[in-house]
Amino acid sequence: LKKIFTYRRTMLMVFLRLIAFPLVVFLILKFYGLQSLAADGDKILLISFFATISPTASTITQMSQVYGLDAEYASAIGMLGTLCCIVTMPLYVMLYQL
Repeated sequence: LKKIFTYRRTMLMVFLRLIAFPLVVFLILKFYGLQSLAADGDKILLISFFATISPTASTITQMSQVYGLDAEYASAIGMLGTLCCIVTMPLYVMLYQL
Protein backbone atom coordinates (compact mmCIF):
# COMPACT_ATOMS: atom_id res chain seq x y z
CA LEU A 1 0.00 0.00 0.00
CA LYS A 2 2.84 2.37 0.74
CA LYS A 3 4.12 2.09 -2.80
CA ILE A 4 0.72 2.99 -4.27
CA PHE A 5 0.94 6.48 -2.80
CA THR A 6 4.46 7.10 -4.12
CA TYR A 7 3.16 7.71 -7.64
CA ARG A 8 2.25 11.37 -7.96
CA ARG A 9 -0.39 11.10 -10.66
CA THR A 10 -2.21 8.13 -9.14
CA MET A 11 -4.45 10.30 -6.98
CA LEU A 12 -5.25 12.56 -9.92
CA MET A 13 -6.20 9.60 -12.09
CA VAL A 14 -8.40 8.12 -9.37
CA PHE A 15 -10.01 11.52 -8.71
CA LEU A 16 -10.85 11.96 -12.37
CA ARG A 17 -12.10 8.39 -12.76
CA LEU A 18 -14.17 8.18 -9.57
CA ILE A 19 -15.23 11.74 -8.79
CA ALA A 20 -15.06 14.16 -11.72
CA PHE A 21 -16.21 11.98 -14.62
CA PRO A 22 -19.08 10.29 -12.71
CA LEU A 23 -20.26 13.68 -11.47
CA VAL A 24 -20.56 14.97 -15.04
CA VAL A 25 -22.37 11.80 -16.11
CA PHE A 26 -24.67 12.06 -13.07
CA LEU A 27 -25.64 15.62 -13.95
CA ILE A 28 -26.35 14.64 -17.55
CA LEU A 29 -28.41 11.59 -16.58
CA LYS A 30 -30.36 13.28 -13.82
CA PHE A 31 -31.18 16.65 -15.29
CA TYR A 32 -31.84 15.94 -18.96
CA GLY A 33 -34.90 13.77 -18.30
CA LEU A 34 -33.52 10.74 -20.09
CA GLN A 35 -35.43 8.31 -17.86
CA SER A 36 -38.65 9.17 -19.67
CA LEU A 37 -37.36 7.71 -22.94
CA ALA A 38 -38.04 4.08 -21.91
CA ALA A 39 -40.52 2.27 -19.70
CA ASP A 40 -37.87 1.30 -17.13
CA GLY A 41 -35.66 4.26 -17.94
CA ASP A 42 -34.67 4.97 -14.35
CA LYS A 43 -33.34 1.43 -13.85
CA ILE A 44 -31.57 1.46 -17.22
CA LEU A 45 -29.84 4.73 -16.37
CA LEU A 46 -28.85 3.45 -12.92
CA ILE A 47 -27.22 0.39 -14.49
CA SER A 48 -25.40 2.64 -16.96
CA PHE A 49 -24.33 4.84 -14.08
CA PHE A 50 -22.91 1.77 -12.29
CA ALA A 51 -20.60 1.26 -15.26
CA THR A 52 -19.39 4.83 -14.86
CA ILE A 53 -18.73 4.69 -11.12
CA SER A 54 -17.10 1.26 -11.04
CA PRO A 55 -13.32 0.92 -10.78
CA THR A 56 -11.07 0.12 -13.71
CA ALA A 57 -10.79 -3.49 -14.78
CA SER A 58 -7.78 -5.60 -13.88
CA THR A 59 -7.21 -6.20 -17.58
CA ILE A 60 -5.55 -2.78 -17.71
CA THR A 61 -2.63 -4.22 -15.73
CA GLN A 62 -2.53 -7.30 -17.92
CA MET A 63 -2.54 -5.26 -21.11
CA SER A 64 0.29 -3.07 -19.83
CA GLN A 65 2.33 -6.20 -19.15
CA VAL A 66 1.62 -7.62 -22.59
CA TYR A 67 2.68 -4.41 -24.33
CA GLY A 68 5.72 -3.81 -22.12
CA LEU A 69 4.40 -0.72 -20.35
CA ASP A 70 4.54 0.14 -16.65
CA ALA A 71 2.36 -2.61 -15.16
CA GLU A 72 3.23 -1.58 -11.62
CA TYR A 73 1.82 1.90 -12.19
CA ALA A 74 -1.31 0.50 -13.83
CA SER A 75 -1.72 -1.87 -10.91
CA ALA A 76 -1.39 1.00 -8.42
CA ILE A 77 -4.13 2.96 -10.18
CA GLY A 78 -6.39 -0.09 -10.27
CA MET A 79 -5.81 -0.94 -6.60
CA LEU A 80 -6.34 2.60 -5.35
CA GLY A 81 -9.43 2.99 -7.50
CA THR A 82 -10.90 -0.22 -6.13
CA LEU A 83 -10.23 0.87 -2.55
CA CYS A 84 -11.79 4.29 -3.13
CA CYS A 85 -14.86 2.72 -4.73
CA ILE A 86 -15.78 1.30 -1.35
CA VAL A 87 -16.70 4.84 -0.37
CA THR A 88 -17.69 6.51 -3.63
CA MET A 89 -20.07 3.90 -5.07
CA PRO A 90 -22.58 3.95 -2.19
CA LEU A 91 -22.46 7.75 -2.09
CA TYR A 92 -23.18 8.08 -5.80
CA VAL A 93 -26.02 5.53 -5.66
CA MET A 94 -27.60 7.42 -2.74
CA LEU A 95 -27.18 10.68 -4.65
CA TYR A 96 -28.73 9.14 -7.75
CA GLN A 97 -31.76 7.90 -5.84
CA LEU A 98 -32.57 11.34 -4.40
